[in-house]
Amino acid sequence: MHYSEAVTIADLREIARKKLPRSVFGFLDGGAHDERTLRDNEDDFGRLRFAPRFMIDVSQRSQSVTVLGDTFKSPMILGPTGLAGVFWPDGDIAVARASEKTGIGFCQSTNSNCSIEQVASRGHKHFWFQLYVQKDRGFSRSIGRAHV
Repeated sequence: MHYSEAVTIADLREIARKKLPRSVFGFLDGGAHDERTLRDNEDDFGRLRFAPRFMIDVSQRSQSVTVLGDTFKSPMILGPTGLAGVFWPDGDIAVARASEKTGIGFCQSTNSNCSIEQVASRGHKHFWFQLYVQKDRGFSRSIGRAHV
């Protein structure tokens, strides 16, 4: 099955499991430590249900929100995914472009395969950066100063 034929998240997961090296898939699919939070999140999402309302005019609807001074078309923010470039060529740039195109937020990981400058010039103009504060505080400060 090709990813364009996937219908469910389970379909995408199975495609990834077959195509990615085992260690890469394990990183993508797994959680930290005993994976309890991962299971709890899956259970919580599994309890969500859509409640469709018929015969409602949605031609003028708006989902826009303002978060920290940035306005987005939808209350979604793509969270930081370390090593996205391992899963897809220029992964962070592709995700940043998609979020820019759709008008939703994006946060780049400290563990990105590309630089902040690459995302800013080829992906998203306004985005956040998840900084893992390093033991070397000078290095952490230099990242913040260089990109403000």
